[in-house]
Amino acid sequence: MLNEYFAHLTATGKSENTIKTYRRQLDQFFQWLEKNSDCMDPRSITSIDAVEYRRYLQGVKGLKPASINTALATIEAFCVWMQKQGYITHNPLADVKRVEQVQEAPKWLSKNEKYR
Repeated sequence: MLNEYFAHLTATGKSENTIKTYRRQLDQFFQWLEKNSDCMDPRSITSIDAVEYRRYLQGVKGLKPASINTALATIEAFCVWMQKQGYITHNPLADVKRVEQVQEAPKWLSKNEKYR
């Protein structure tokens, strides 16, 4: 099923780097799922799996919110594709909240930078 998804991404014009990123993100998720769940079938992904994976990425891996949200978005895109293909009836990540990203204030120029 994953190979079919990656073929779809290629056919829709996604860049090679995007596809590599999606592959890496999904591989990491399914490795985690294999260690922490009873099921390895992508059609059996639940919102609980996604929430627990988000906690894992935050707590254990210590990733930044943007990286966590990218991982969740990748998994959700895969689930949307599975839904469109008829593999699943609903998107399990549709209601999973993303990690809040704090917008940093703009960096002001130092005196030396201003004079340059």
